[in-house]
Amino acid sequence: MAHILVVDDDVGFLPPMAMALAAIGHSVTTSHSGPQVLEQDVRPDLALLDIRMPEMNGVTLAKKLKVRWPDLPVLFMTAGCGQKLRAKAERIGTVLEKPLSITRLEQAIRETLSATVG
Repeated sequence: MAHILVVDDDVGFLPPMAMALAAIGHSVTTSHSGPQVLEQDVRPDLALLDIRMPEMNGVTLAKKLKVRWPDLPVLFMTAGCGQKLRAKAERIGTVLEKPLSITRLEQAIRETLSATVG
């Protein structure tokens, strides 16, 4: 399956998300901040980013990752964000509402990855 980068400032969210993604066959790298991710140089197959994070929001992080890897597919997740920020995220990738259903997440991952391949 895919190598998925999950970035969310809620560190309690990361382990269960990594476990859920691993259970459906993905390898996962997690991080709690955009700056931490940018220090790494391991290319994921897909990035799953929280939109609202304190150090660097998910939209800014996605733009920086796309400079490095222009074809990197991005999914965003949010428990609520402003309309302008959401619109910016939607121009880059799909926005999923938290709490995330693993079924909906798996479907979004599959659709996003197949769109980049085909």
